[in-house]
Amino acid sequence: MMNEYILSELILKQIQTHLDIRLSDMNRIFLMMNINLYNKDIHAQDTIGIILSHGYSTASSIADAANSLLSTYIFEAIDMPLDTPIQEVSKKLDAFISDNRHIKNIILLVDMGSLEEIGTMIADSVNVGVINNISTSLALNIGTKILQHYELEDILQIACEEAQCRYKVLSVAKKEKAIVFTNDAGLVVSEKLSRLFKDSLPKDIDLKMIEYDYDELLKNGSEDMLFKKYDVVLMIKPYNLKIQNVSSVTLEEIMNFKDIDKVNHVLLPYLDESEIEEFDQCLLKNFSMQSVMENLTILNAPKLLDYVSDAISALQHIMKQKFQSKTIVGIYIHICFLVERLVTKTALDKYKDLNGFIERHQDFIENVNRSFDTMLTHYNVKLPISEIAYLYEYIEHDNIKGGGEDEF
Repeated sequence: MMNEYILSELILKQIQTHLDIRLSDMNRIFLMMNINLYNKDIHAQDTIGIILSHGYSTASSIADAANSLLSTYIFEAIDMPLDTPIQEVSKKLDAFISDNRHIKNIILLVDMGSLEEIGTMIADSVNVGVINNISTSLALNIGTKILQHYELEDILQIACEEAQCRYKVLSVAKKEKAIVFTNDAGLVVSEKLSRLFKDSLPKDIDLKMIEYDYDELLKNGSEDMLFKKYDVVLMIKPYNLKIQNVSSVTLEEIMNFKDIDKVNHVLLPYLDESEIEEFDQCLLKNFSMQSVMENLTILNAPKLLDYVSDAISALQHIMKQKFQSKTIVGIYIHICFLVERLVTKTALDKYKDLNGFIERHQDFIENVNRSFDTMLTHYNVKLPISEIAYLYEYIEHDNIKGGGEDEF
């Protein structure tokens, strides 16, 4: 009665542990006969799972839950406080195997990779399989396959294939509203623009001001993480940055006081009519050409503006074209930033299809160098072709928006 003997051994241990009663050999014989008589289809469980997990009761909790849900004793638990030596755990495993000699296969379910090698340290009288990243779901999966008498290797292989992480977003927290400042001249300029904008507000408002990297927005567009984290209600950006479904104005439009209604509309929930009027007046003052240049460049603003003014006039004369006022403001800003970058040796050197631009617009390159010669000589700098290409975009945009040729 091998099976009956094994079961009686387990029952006697439970009685001794919980009731502190040690039964005689005759009691064991009567128990075995009783099991044999009333359980004709009995067979010993030759595969068992042992859960090893760090923590005072983590393994026990998972084992108890899995055994209860399976309505069968499938899993043994060994809890490991963080300071438990691995040798102590190995001794517990060896003792368990010695007390359960009917077991042929053991599946060790561990919570971290550091325990994966423990299977090599236990007695070599059983087949041992190890699977990591234990959870109640994984224990149930393995326990079900043990009850269905899968082979050891099949249990491990199928359980690993089926135990994949899944996720779904149940709710999305309300995103914080923000105004974003970005500029192709760099984050430092964006930070200064943000400060000028904040200084124009008559009071602090619950609307976040964010300075953001231009290159990231150019690369990622509306898929950038910025829009997943914030509700961007307004973006102040260069005209050549196109992002769909985002309300935006350019620095030039603010300085020309164009599309100011877009800005005011964003501020309506935070300011009353008189405060918006006060904001508009301060914005007009803080975003004047002189103020912007004095705040955004390290160079002598009046002298720099004089050089840029002369250069733009010369370029319009050479091209026989009159630029719109908005375009002129944009060129002023771009050139002032450009000269500062050249003086500080931080000029932009990236431009998409630069070789193609050189081939198609050699005349424009020569015209710009001629027009800006006095300014470049004064600051002892040279215009990179990439910067000339950006300047071309401003003028091309002017043509599209209504500027064009005009006799001088």
